[in-house]
Amino acid sequence: MRQKPKNKSFFFSGRNGNLVKEKKSLRGSYKRRKNRVFEVSSLKGLNTVCSSRQINRGCQGEAEPTANLELGLELSSSSSGSSRAVAATVLAAVGVVVVVLVVVVLLLVVVAVVVVVVVVVVVVVVVVVVVVVVVVVVVVVVSRYRSWP
Repeated sequence: MRQKPKNKSFFFSGRNGNLVKEKKSLRGSYKRRKNRVFEVSSLKGLNTVCSSRQINRGCQGEAEPTANLELGLELSSSSSGSSRAVAATVLAAVGVVVVVLVVVVLLLVVVAVVVVVVVVVVVVVVVVVVVVVVVVVVVVVVSRYRSWP
């Protein structure tokens, strides 16, 4: 991983009262670049990347990973918008998968309960039939035995 450049940075206050620190880009001298990269620390503790044009208009940037700040990368609004759309699509897909899994698990539980109830009913019916047959056989045998001379 590259180390941070050792140039002197300065701080100034942005339009929203945020503390702004200029960051040197790794792709050339920041004095020659029209759109310089800045690190903005807001009161919420979120780090955002703002260009010099955005600072002048009051940067309302989204929170970005600090690795991008360390490398001095510039993030365009279109890439963050598309990444938000991809993230929303991924979250929607994950949500659908979770709902399907929950429904499948609930159906399996219902099927398991029905199978257990059917097995218990069959076992009870078999036991009752066996007991009735044994009682009938015993009664018939005992009545015949008594009838013998």
